Amino acid sequence: MKHFFTFLLLIITVFVANAQVPFTTGNIVVLRVGDGTNTLTNKGNALFLDEYNPTTKTKVQSIALPTAVNGANQPIVLSGTASSEGALARSANGQFLTIAGYSSAVGASTVSLSTTTATAVPRVVAIVKSDASINTSKTLTNYASTNNPRGAYSNDGNSVWLVSGAKGLQYTTVNSTDSAVVISNKVSTGATLSNLRTVGEYSGQLFVSTGSGSAVKIGAVGTGLPTDTGKLITPVPGLPIASPASPYAFFAAKVPSTMPIENVLYVADDNTNGAGGIKKYALNILTNSYDSVGVIDAGSVYRGLTGVVNGTSVTLYATRNADSLVTIADNAAYNAAPSASTYTVIAAAASGTVFRGVALAPISAPLAIDGLQLTLEPKNGSVNLNWNIDNISQINNFVIEKSSNGNDFFNLQIVKPTQCKNYTFTDKQMNNALAYYRIKATKKDGNSVYSNVAVLKQNIDQGIKLYPNPAKDFVVVETKSHFQTIELEMLNSTGKSISKIIVPANQTMVYIPINNIANGTYFISYKIGATKFIEQFVK
Repeated sequence: MKHFFTFLLLIITVFVANAQVPFTTGNIVVLRVGDGTNTLTNKGNALFLDEYNPTTKTKVQSIALPTAVNGANQPIVLSGTASSEGALARSANGQFLTIAGYSSAVGASTVSLSTTTATAVPRVVAIVKSDASINTSKTLTNYASTNNPRGAYSNDGNSVWLVSGAKGLQYTTVNSTDSAVVISNKVSTGATLSNLRTVGEYSGQLFVSTGSGSAVKIGAVGTGLPTDTGKLITPVPGLPIASPASPYAFFAAKVPSTMPIENVLYVADDNTNGAGGIKKYALNILTNSYDSVGVIDAGSVYRGLTGVVNGTSVTLYATRNADSLVTIADNAAYNAAPSASTYTVIAAAASGTVFRGVALAPISAPLAIDGLQLTLEPKNGSVNLNWNIDNISQINNFVIEKSSNGNDFFNLQIVKPTQCKNYTFTDKQMNNALAYYRIKATKKDGNSVYSNVAVLKQNIDQGIKLYPNPAKDFVVVETKSHFQTIELEMLNSTGKSISKIIVPANQTMVYIPINNIANGTYFISYKIGATKFIEQFVK
């Protein structure tokens, strides 16, 4: 009987340990170091992803990362005392969380893990998906050797960029046996920079943060998402590069959310001499640099940071003093001092544990309906979109979506289904050298699914010029010959419409007086058919 109850307890324990469920979109995930039972130590502690509902401030679940070898998966632990470790990054498409750590079992090391070589104790990358599945199969022997593995970023679940206290930014892939290539360990001034803290992507560009040196604190690495060597780290203009600046995670936002570019930057600063907090910077178009506009909770230590934008409001989520997960609402204009001076606690770390990085919960990839396939057929300056579907009876409508970068899609056209299975739509507005298309099928049950993404590369001149810039009394919008009307709209820096102008078909130049508006930054939004573009100018 005793053996029976022991066996039953084992079954229950295994069930509870594996009772994790997929993440919920809109929730927050914080990386917790320590189980609350074992003492926090530099020799390695267990890791957990704690999911919280930010509205109700309740914990949804705790997902344990592997602490032992399980098939291809390796254990992953972090130091319980090294506050620089444990950055948590979510991919730009929202589908993956990435963590870097040590491939060691809890309690297996007899010395501080950061002093071990990566040959003796390999470093490891964890990729976490929306279904709560975890991949820790990728280990490295040339990353963070005798130093701290601090953070990692993956845009697709395979490519991985890594930062640590040594070697600068490195790159590898999960689905290979390749070691990590050093992408960059120098700044644009030529100074060596090997000590990095966090890494992330905004608008297709890779950025890193550091507390080391006096040449850069947050900078762009090369162009785009580089995978080869020899790239330089270029400082984000305007941000402080000298002490006491000590940035960790950063969150760039478009405020209002309709803005075409990130114009506000929040930085988590861990300076312990009273200069920490969440620092807010606003993009100054005149100088093309960021101006400091205020600090939230000045003097506190922040390391993890993320956020969401809803219209003109920004909601931040951060880890404060390693012992609290907090939220902060900033309802001020992007270039105004934060409207909030304090925070609201979502959760406090239990005794014997600490909070490190924080991220939005990962989301699932759009699923395609069987038979929904999209192909492109370029033809005489336009492109035919052809798609077919087998189970047409399920579909309420098709939404043709288009993007210039593969991430930010807009609605190009809505097509009502007929009884046929084959559909064609012609896009005559070929204004970008690179265009991405997909079909969103809205089902009658209210759910939506997607086709494959089809890509078109072409040599097309957008054909729009705006000058002079800066301007004083007027701006001129010049177009190439066009066969249909163009709608122009002038917006101020907050996205508010000031005026609208209709350009008749075949008219190639429009004179817009601006002597009646105040000095500042403005945008000309224009539509050619269903395709929308935005140009900016300064008065």
